[in-house]
Amino acid sequence: MDASIKSQRTDTASPLVEEENARLQKILREVDIMVEKWATLPKEFSEDRNEPQTADEVASLAVDRIRERQLEDLRVVAREPYFGRLDFQEDGSLRPEVFYIGKRGLKAPETGEQLIMDWRAPAASLFYSASGQSKNSYNAPQGIIEGTVHRKRNIVVRERVLERVVDSYVLGEDFLGVQDEFLLYRLQEGRDHRLRDIVSTIQSEQDAIIRAPRQSAIVIQGVAGSGKTTVALHRLAYLIYQHPEQLDTRRMVIFAPSEMFVDYISEVLPELGVGGIQQTTFAAFAWTQLSGVVRRTDDVKHLPKPLDGHEAEWDGKMDVVFAKSRASFLRQIDAVVQEIEQRAVPQIDFEPWAGTILSYNEVHTWFTVDYSRYPLAHRIERTLGRIKRWADIQYRAKRDDDVGKAVRKQAQSRLRSYSKLWPQISLMELYQSAQPMAWVSQRRDGKPGSKSLPVVATEDLAPLLYLQALLYGIRPDATFQHVVLDEAQDVSPAQMQVLRLYCPSDSFTILGDLAQSIHTQSGIEQWSEFLDLFPVEKAMQFSLAVSYRSTMEIIEVANRSLKAYPDLPQATPVYRSGEPVMERHVEETDRLSEAVCEVMRLHSCGCRTLAVLCQNEWDVRSYADAMQQAGLVTHAITAEHHAYEGGISVLPVSMAKGLEFDGVVLVDADATRYPLTKRNAKLLYVACTRALHHLAVLYSGEETPLLRP
Repeated sequence: MDASIKSQRTDTASPLVEEENARLQKILREVDIMVEKWATLPKEFSEDRNEPQTADEVASLAVDRIRERQLEDLRVVAREPYFGRLDFQEDGSLRPEVFYIGKRGLKAPETGEQLIMDWRAPAASLFYSASGQSKNSYNAPQGIIEGTVHRKRNIVVRERVLERVVDSYVLGEDFLGVQDEFLLYRLQEGRDHRLRDIVSTIQSEQDAIIRAPRQSAIVIQGVAGSGKTTVALHRLAYLIYQHPEQLDTRRMVIFAPSEMFVDYISEVLPELGVGGIQQTTFAAFAWTQLSGVVRRTDDVKHLPKPLDGHEAEWDGKMDVVFAKSRASFLRQIDAVVQEIEQRAVPQIDFEPWAGTILSYNEVHTWFTVDYSRYPLAHRIERTLGRIKRWADIQYRAKRDDDVGKAVRKQAQSRLRSYSKLWPQISLMELYQSAQPMAWVSQRRDGKPGSKSLPVVATEDLAPLLYLQALLYGIRPDATFQHVVLDEAQDVSPAQMQVLRLYCPSDSFTILGDLAQSIHTQSGIEQWSEFLDLFPVEKAMQFSLAVSYRSTMEIIEVANRSLKAYPDLPQATPVYRSGEPVMERHVEETDRLSEAVCEVMRLHSCGCRTLAVLCQNEWDVRSYADAMQQAGLVTHAITAEHHAYEGGISVLPVSMAKGLEFDGVVLVDADATRYPLTKRNAKLLYVACTRALHHLAVLYSGEETPLLRP
């Protein structure tokens, strides 16, 4: 490490540190005054009261909530006011203007002076993008602003204490490598069991994604550890800041691969001052939309094991999953609905009583032209309603006649008979008829004839939602203004088509890694399968090739697993060296005890979060029991788990995607469990790249050929 950089961090007498410390104290005094002002305001309304609220009480409650938000923002600012300084001279100005950049913007209440610039502000983009070029510019509401960056300074403040000051760029000076040194410093900091924001270390290629146009469908191909999830979350915060009038956080959503991953990322947006955004899984969303129509099944319990002689049954199940996940199956559903539309209008005239006729052609025009914009079930409902109104009008013209009174009951009876000639819309019956192969399980609890709802599997959800939208439509208030789709390489084309129906603006942030597409029966092989769904002018693709998570040694082993498949993108490590990866043979009878010993070793090395990664969910219990019998507090994680608690975890590789651990023990990495297949290469890549600092690979028998040098 450069000695000058070190002195700037530790020498409190240096002019640079003295300058920044004085500035920090000024800001903290201003913040403390603001906190005291807001805190001493009397609370105007008690939410504990049960009596009805008057208009004045509603207004008072709104003021109280503003007060609480202001106090929370100020307390965040007090702990960590800012992380960077930018000196920028706009063309035509006499001198540079100094900006301090933080998670929250702050202005002096009396003078309006900008004390801290929000990291999402247009000018703040220079802090991330400027890298020594002679001229710089940024996009502002009034147009492109050009000028010169004179200084970029990285600052670390924790709990009101200045810990580090580093100039990463000064105009006219050589600061080669300083920016990387500061990044490594932040990467080596301790992690806990939650994903955190990266506002202080956003890289230029990440910033370009964050600030991409709102009305775009962007795809991010990001290698493991490239920060793609965090970038997507920061993009949400940026879009809300830039478009407060157009975007409602309640109509923005993040789709994550599992409930546990939702929990893992849950604190990033609140750290950035953003609340109210839905965070869920596609399955949870779909079950909610289909509530009262179907019941869910426990997919794991009903899946045959792919081992122990059940390979044929497993393959058959996967074939069905694949079929239901493709866009071609949705075309089958389209065909079923179109066939019903074509024969919906009975090919007879409607004659409520003798001599009064509503022609087939008239009804057909109502259905196919007048109500063509409505979904099928609503078209039928509206057409039948119009027929009834027509009959009522005809009857009222005759109601004073004896004939009119005599035919009323006859007309009502004929209308009921005529209505029965129209298709009776049943979501489940139509779904079953869409394709003979793609059945829906009709298991029902209790005796035959029970009225309990039909049971469907996860792979049925997307096509059922698609069919439901065709039949009944989607309420405008149920649509999304922006969708983030994480681990999208394992999202099916059918799911993507459904989400487009729910987000008609096509405003998407789609992120993933093709080298981690382990659910091959439902996922995609190429991003073009998604990009081709959008208009060319809206679709954008970005690539993040650098992994900031793992050491060089770990990335080298992870990339080794992909070498047999050159079409899969490999990671480029950031320059951070660590201990060698331990690859060790163990006896079959010692598999569990050796894994326990390795976990204990890594724990003694200071690892706060540890993972034992198994090839499948059925092995998790054995390893977790061994850990617990050795006195280790261990969390056995399976598909039913909704929270990641840190510490020592035992889980299948497939559930570890997106997570990271100080240390990882990959067990059973032998040629039997991981033969040479593309899916196994991806599983091993996922497993290795979960490790931040330490990776151990244990195998009995022969090591998998995918990891051999």
